[in-house]
Amino acid sequence: MSIIEQALEKARRTARREPEAPPPLAAPSQPWRNAPADHRDPAEGGAPSPREPLVRTSPVGEEYRLFKEKLLAIQKSDRSKNMFLITSPMRNEGKTHVACNLARSLAQELDHTVLLIDADMRSPSCHRMLGIPRPEGLSDCLARGKKFWEVLIHTGVGRLSFLSSGHPVPNTAELFASNLMRDLLMEIKQRYDDRIILIDTTPILPFAETRSLSRLADGVILVVRENVTVKSHLEATMRLLKDSNFIGAVYNDAQNQGADKDIFDLRYTY
Repeated sequence: MSIIEQALEKARRTARREPEAPPPLAAPSQPWRNAPADHRDPAEGGAPSPREPLVRTSPVGEEYRLFKEKLLAIQKSDRSKNMFLITSPMRNEGKTHVACNLARSLAQELDHTVLLIDADMRSPSCHRMLGIPRPEGLSDCLARGKKFWEVLIHTGVGRLSFLSSGHPVPNTAELFASNLMRDLLMEIKQRYDDRIILIDTTPILPFAETRSLSRLADGVILVVRENVTVKSHLEATMRLLKDSNFIGAVYNDAQNQGADKDIFDLRYTY
């Protein structure tokens, strides 16, 4: 995916007017907690508001439009396929950036409701990118018996809801490999079968939990980054995903499309 981060930064610099408030949402089937009005957590430095829509005619808006059309085509071909996992080989390749912006891009369309799950308990950052505090979430459901609908957050961004990573836990890999995690994801998938569920996870090479989750998802999307991802890491990642439903890769931050690359000859595919 070309120049995602640069295009977003440029859009933030050039669009100075306040975005319009999102339209009212239909009442959810379960109670949702609302995010704070200012969508900022001073303790974590705050984050830019995600209320500003991706401009459809901008380069980044066009890339996300093409991206989500491919994803929706997969989902529409089989309505039971509604849970997609987003990961990367290593850190700093843009997986969370892609997950958050894909989620809000989908949710800003009138026909789609989206649930974004932050399953990166090692270094959670979806809440910062969405500009909201880090509340109770996934870990509290697994380790403390919370019901997932009790800790969902209504973001106020289109039809986007959010399940944060929750409080830190020491045994992340064991929790994610457990039947408890499998049952929780299946309950979410079946209860919200009319929603598109996106799961942001840890990088797959250094951490075992993503390998367990990848086999539960209906599709795995891999984010790789120009001049960051190396060929050996990509090859190792593909071997780990051989038992998963790999649906494609996002080539992130491509600054010179069409040129031959020393890293690998991959362009974004779905």
